[in-house]
Amino acid sequence: MLQKSLLIYRLSCHYKNIQGKLYELRFFFSRGYRIYFTEKNNEIILLLNAGDKDTQSKDIKKALEIMEEIYK
Repeated sequence: MLQKSLLIYRLSCHYKNIQGKLYELRFFFSRGYRIYFTEKNNEIILLLNAGDKDTQSKDIKKALEIMEEIYK
C-alpha cells in the first residue's frame, strides 16, 4: 500500500486506489480536480492523466493506457 507522502500531507487532497497500481489524487477545491498516478520501483510517477469529476471515466481509461505502457 502506498503511504501518504509529504506532498499529500501539504496539499488539501486525498488519494485512493482506483485499479491495480493506479491511484487518484483528489483535490478539495474548485471543480474537484484529480491527478492519476502510479508507482514503479518505489518511485511515484505523477500525472498519468488529470481532469475533474466531469471527465473522470475518460481520464481513468487514458491513465490506465499510459500506465500499461510504463509497465511494459
